[in-house]
Amino acid sequence: MHKTLDINGESYIYEPVVLSYGKTKPMSLESGKLLLRSVDEIFRSIDLPFYLCYGTLLGAIREKSLIKNDEDLDVFINKEKLLYSKLPFLKLKGLELIRYVPNIVYSFRMNDDGYIDVYILHELKWYNPWSFYCFSLESKIQPKKYFMEYEQIDFLGVKCMCPKNPESLLAFWYGDDWRTPVNGHNFCYEVKTAYYWHNFKNKVLKKLIFYEYWYRFLK
Repeated sequence: MHKTLDINGESYIYEPVVLSYGKTKPMSLESGKLLLRSVDEIFRSIDLPFYLCYGTLLGAIREKSLIKNDEDLDVFINKEKLLYSKLPFLKLKGLELIRYVPNIVYSFRMNDDGYIDVYILHELKWYNPWSFYCFSLESKIQPKKYFMEYEQIDFLGVKCMCPKNPESLLAFWYGDDWRTPVNGHNFCYEVKTAYYWHNFKNKVLKKLIFYEYWYRFLK
């Protein structure tokens, strides 16, 4: 089913794709290289910096390559308005939007072999209890200290940016044993107090107030 976005008064049509861990095929190394190089060139042309994160950053630091069986590239930006306004340009350059969740993630692909998730890093609202020392990345509450400075690394033949001292951020995301590959995908990616609150809210509180029944009336 096609969806339509309003971009500067013009209709932008895209076709969403269901993306979930373990349900899309692994991306080949060559496709990963081509996608990263293309994104780097296109984003540079619109002055939109991006930074490696999550599994892609883990692969870049630990494996010096893609993680085995990885299905996508993970990066983040902090200029969502610019990205949104340039979606038609990206489409002309071959980057097809396949998932759009405002303030959280934009996913693109160039072919059927892999895709890239572009996550949004942004400030929290002043009334958010974590706003003083945390940002939101992929709607997860993450300490600002990891995103204040950046450095350049070589990855898949591209000079990429990532948070400075990426090892400390990887330890926050994946634990102190992040250098040891593990099976599965069960990591919290955010400060523990926020993680526990989000789990309580989603698994307990919403059931207590019958959220799934009346939420549709708010759409």
